Amino acid sequence: MGNVHLCFLWHLHQPQYLDALTGRLLMPWVRLHGVKDYTGMALLLEQFPDIRCTVNFSPVLLDQLAGYSEGREDTVLSACSRRPTDLSEEERRFLRRLLFFCHPLLIRAHPRFQELQETVQAGAALNEQDWLDLETLANLAWLHPLLAEQEPDVVALKARERLFTIRDRDLVLARQRQLVGDVILRWRALAERGQVEVSVSPYYHPILPLLCDASSVSEALPGIPVSPHGKELAPDADVHVRRALERGAQIFGRPPRGMWPSEGSVSPAACALMARHGVEWCATDEAILARSLATPIGRDAHGRVDRPDILYRPYKLREGPVVVFRDTVLSNLVSFTYKTWDSNDAAADFVSRVEAVPDGSLVVVVLDGENPWEHFWGNGVPFLQALYKRLSGQSRIRTCGIGEGVKRVEPRPLDRIFAGSWINHNFGVWAGHDEDRRAWELVARVRRMLVDAKAPPAAWESLYAAEGSDWTWWFGEDYSTPQDAEFDALFRRHLANACASAKVPPPEELGRPIKQRKREDLYRRPWAILRVQVDGRRSDYFEWIAAGHYDLAREFGAMSGEAAFLSDLFFGFGETDLVVRLDFRPGVDARAILAETVVRLVVTQPIHRIVRLFPPESSVRSAFADILEAAVPFAMLDTGPETEVEFFVEVERPGSVPLRLPSLAPLRLVVPGEDFERIHWRV
Repeated sequence: MGNVHLCFLWHLHQPQYLDALTGRLLMPWVRLHGVKDYTGMALLLEQFPDIRCTVNFSPVLLDQLAGYSEGREDTVLSACSRRPTDLSEEERRFLRRLLFFCHPLLIRAHPRFQELQETVQAGAALNEQDWLDLETLANLAWLHPLLAEQEPDVVALKARERLFTIRDRDLVLARQRQLVGDVILRWRALAERGQVEVSVSPYYHPILPLLCDASSVSEALPGIPVSPHGKELAPDADVHVRRALERGAQIFGRPPRGMWPSEGSVSPAACALMARHGVEWCATDEAILARSLATPIGRDAHGRVDRPDILYRPYKLREGPVVVFRDTVLSNLVSFTYKTWDSNDAAADFVSRVEAVPDGSLVVVVLDGENPWEHFWGNGVPFLQALYKRLSGQSRIRTCGIGEGVKRVEPRPLDRIFAGSWINHNFGVWAGHDEDRRAWELVARVRRMLVDAKAPPAAWESLYAAEGSDWTWWFGEDYSTPQDAEFDALFRRHLANACASAKVPPPEELGRPIKQRKREDLYRRPWAILRVQVDGRRSDYFEWIAAGHYDLAREFGAMSGEAAFLSDLFFGFGETDLVVRLDFRPGVDARAILAETVVRLVVTQPIHRIVRLFPPESSVRSAFADILEAAVPFAMLDTGPETEVEFFVEVERPGSVPLRLPSLAPLRLVVPGEDFERIHWRV
């Protein structure tokens, strides 16, 4: 009974949105994820009491959740709480932008919400009733689906869709305040009855190895320029670990035994530090294990591990805690793949993969507990219910917390751990770009100022907040968000607040953005209607001559080999279709590669839609011989003439995270109108 030990670790995290000098929360994401994902994940576990797991909190998230329970408000909540007629024009512009910052599925679930979005996009003014409808729906949309079973008032409001009153809006906001205040209580109750084991990340979610020693970036990325701060921030690493354990014990009544180091980031120094503070276990990615052992972890065509005896067990570091390594494929299936599957099929597939694991194995699955679900139907509820139900009825698979799992499976010794994270087994996202290094240099410079000024604790608190991983996540070319500028400004504000508390003048650089928008053209745009014969062959030189083109050589740094078999991406429009072409690098066996590769079109504007190009889904035409060609009817994308379409091409291979191309910016084209060729004719 229970011969395979399955450990889920759900990681819950947000950075520090609190402006220490004003006492205001500048972004609403703790509240909104609180009423959706943090509440919903707990409700699902309450439905399935036989499921055991680990939940990992960043203490800075716990602080902000506690702040809401004490009456603190974020800027969006405060503005939404006022009468629409009392809003200033600045507040109106602010809300017109922020209230639509959610997944398109949430907007499309409410026709009136979508109608209001179209009104705002058209530049039309909103009247008082529009504002009440928008404020109510934008907050109603974030409530977790399972809450509808407990909230008859909310169900009635959802059914009404429009003509909300101030009382209706305030009812939704009041319920949100209560739910956010209850998040910690829900998880504490699950922990007290033994269903959930609580672990923590370092306090403000820093990349611990980069604080311990900046040169740790060089192990996986030799030759990359390294921030000059060296070991200057190592004392701060100690603070983040020690205080995280203290905060976890304070909130949950017992010291956490384990730690998910931010982004699965480990190094010998970071692991030794965790052990000195009594951390019994920590977790990271399987790629770190492969490099620590200098032994590849191979997989078959279905993603199953060829040496389960290596991956599916804990390891005891000579200088450090017990370390467990997540199954990357299983974790990424939940994070990225199952969202496109039928829920029951996805649950069955997951369980069948775990069933294939040998007896005595410790299978660890780690992923964000908040970000994947908005991409699933029903916010992931049907999938998680199907998965938990299947696992509850299993006799051979036993779910447990990681702390229990490492006691049931004997750890092997591990002499030394490779320095890296769960993303590409390196620290390139947070230290691989000029913008990242500028950020680290500012942190180190402000820290030296605090030391010289004998700064008070409040100044250090703002500095620690600026050491969190989220700021450098958005710097550089890896990732971008519509709120790039806001995250950049908040990072610099934390450092400016540190200077203000220490009563020292801030460096001049704090007044200038770090994130730089690219001004160059990343790709050639399509300029004429294409008449493509979808046969997978270079049949006619002129067939693609008017297409848009993106040179995939630009992607080598971002890909880390994930899609290095591709050379070029062409795209454009026919009279009725969006067309895509992928060319392969000389010498690769393209047919063998495609046999285990899924290619998708990911449309992000004007709607969010994912269309499988290869193997093609219904209504999509695709073919491969020398090249891969695909045509997607514009009708599938709900687009009309003169509509701008924004999209990526997503490539997914077994054992890899889906890769979106281009990684630097989306592709764009405008659907041709009836008179396109007359207007855009060329000699």
